[in-house]
Amino acid sequence: MLIGPRAAALPSAALMQELADAPGAGSLVAITDPEKFPFNINYNHYPINPSHEEPAREKIILKFPSEKPRLGHFGLSTQVFESQPQFHTSTFNIVTTDFIHTDEHGQRIPVTVFMHLYLGKEPVDHAFFLSANPKTSHIYHCSFEPSVAGQEEISAGPGVGHHVLGSQNFDYWWDVSGNMVELYADGDLVDAETPIGYVPAGPDSLAIWGTGLLATFVE
Repeated sequence: MLIGPRAAALPSAALMQELADAPGAGSLVAITDPEKFPFNINYNHYPINPSHEEPAREKIILKFPSEKPRLGHFGLSTQVFESQPQFHTSTFNIVTTDFIHTDEHGQRIPVTVFMHLYLGKEPVDHAFFLSANPKTSHIYHCSFEPSVAGQEEISAGPGVGHHVLGSQNFDYWWDVSGNMVELYADGDLVDAETPIGYVPAGPDSLAIWGTGLLATFVE
């Protein structure tokens, strides 16, 4: 079943909306995850030619260290870790990439899961992730792939380094609202033949090298 109709059948789904007057048209259905985070799912839309179909509007210029940064992934901290992966893999075409786990009595207990969009043998970005957090549920951070360098001018977080899972070179910082933002380059790509990875939890599971990730990084 397609993602849109599958999502529309969920108990949390609102009434489907037709976006006839929106660029690309299509349909939209709003759902919530197990912790009531909202998702708006747009589907059946078609590519548009902005020069022909978008109405004229005032241009807004944002001062950002890179032109057209691409959203690579995002993370969620969750208090219902057992439910969230099942929700994402059953609602969307998303599958597991890696687990970070603790060990209890010889058994692996997952505490973080990385998942990716399943497109068969077409390479896709390594993952977005869900991380267990007994204190709170929240958006953990968003990660962008800049098209050019220069992010050192706005870095105000733990700094640069190199991730273990995903292999990205990273630079973490906080925006003016206190949200954690990652700029990265050279991340891994995965496909249907990539085996699921298992990594023990600990400081070495976050980065191979770097300035040291602060305590607030994992809160």
